[in-house]
Amino acid sequence: MKLFSDPWAQVFGCVALLSGALSVHAYGFPQIKLPALKLPAMGKLPLGGLPRVKSGGKWLVDPAGGGDAKTINEAVKAAKPGDSIELAPGVYTEAVSIDKALTIKAQGAGASTIESPGGTAVLVRGGPVSFWGVAVTLASSKGAAFWVARGTVSFSSGKISGGDTALLVEGAGSALTLSDAQLSGGGRGLDISSAWVSVDGCEFTGGSESGVRARDRARLFASKSRFVGNGRGVLAVDGAKAELRDSTISGATLAGLSAARGAEISDSGSSIEGGGGPGVYADERSMIKLDRTTIARARSDGAHLAKQSMMVMHKVKITEPGGAGVIVTQGSEAFFSDSEVKGGARCGIEVYSNSSASLDRARINENQCGVGFYGEGRLQSQDGDFTGNAKGPLVYAERWKSKIFLKGNGNQPDGFQELFR
Repeated sequence: MKLFSDPWAQVFGCVALLSGALSVHAYGFPQIKLPALKLPAMGKLPLGGLPRVKSGGKWLVDPAGGGDAKTINEAVKAAKPGDSIELAPGVYTEAVSIDKALTIKAQGAGASTIESPGGTAVLVRGGPVSFWGVAVTLASSKGAAFWVARGTVSFSSGKISGGDTALLVEGAGSALTLSDAQLSGGGRGLDISSAWVSVDGCEFTGGSESGVRARDRARLFASKSRFVGNGRGVLAVDGAKAELRDSTISGATLAGLSAARGAEISDSGSSIEGGGGPGVYADERSMIKLDRTTIARARSDGAHLAKQSMMVMHKVKITEPGGAGVIVTQGSEAFFSDSEVKGGARCGIEVYSNSSASLDRARINENQCGVGFYGEGRLQSQDGDFTGNAKGPLVYAERWKSKIFLKGNGNQPDGFQELFR
């Protein structure tokens, strides 16, 4: 009889071979034993071991070892695009680099901090990446605490601080959505270069240059946010555009809103309070558009336009400026409709150097003077109210009289009408 000639014996034999031993006493054959398999010795695992093998989806990072990884970078490296990384409470002293789509969230708002003693704490070069409840800080006074070099990032309910810039977003293809966050950097809270950024319900404090700087044709949309104690609340330069809505700027040492070198800032419904400079400043062919904005108690002028810049104001209130209500100089233009300048230490509007002001239903009251000319210029006023100004509705030096052009009607007081033609 040949070995395994019976079909059933063949079946049972194969099963037994796979299990490492063969015993077919039912057929009268001796037991067959396979030699033991010896595996080569493995080297020691790295300190902390390897992240657990995941079936995908969610990762828990715990420095104490109770999760899937002890560091954020371990989890980022092991995770697949689209995975979620949860951070146990604690301080993570590391520089995190992300180049894939991930969600990173703390177990409680502000409970987890990523801290770098020097160099960027979080670098994003991919995405989209979403952060929730995470604090990011850089101990050094130089560099950016959080840097979006490339990609799309959402950051909410967290804090970013340290460095000369708390959060830097660069590149025409980069975008950031920032909500319910607090930013504080030595020079600026948020710096945007060529990128697109949306801000809602955030606070920017302590930036010696600005709370937010937008440059190189960047786009900024900010609503219901607070800019406190910065050099400038919002600074836009080099063709950038910034749009604000229902926000508060207070205690700016240089200017509340500042635009230069072809930039544009528009605002609707915000307030600018106090500060050491003008409430609004525009320079070098820049544009400021204000709608229902209030500017109160600026230490300097309410607004200042220079070097062929333009400002359009609708239903704007400027009260108690330490200087003039609005200064228009160096070929600039100002357009007012249904707006008010009241209680200024100097004139409500001052026109210099071949500049112009156009007023429609403006109320220029209780200033040192209504409109003052300090050089050749143009004033057009329709249905204006210039009552209650200490030195009268219109002031100018005699040598400029022949170079001042006035036009309009319906203005008060009646005596002011005689100055128009």
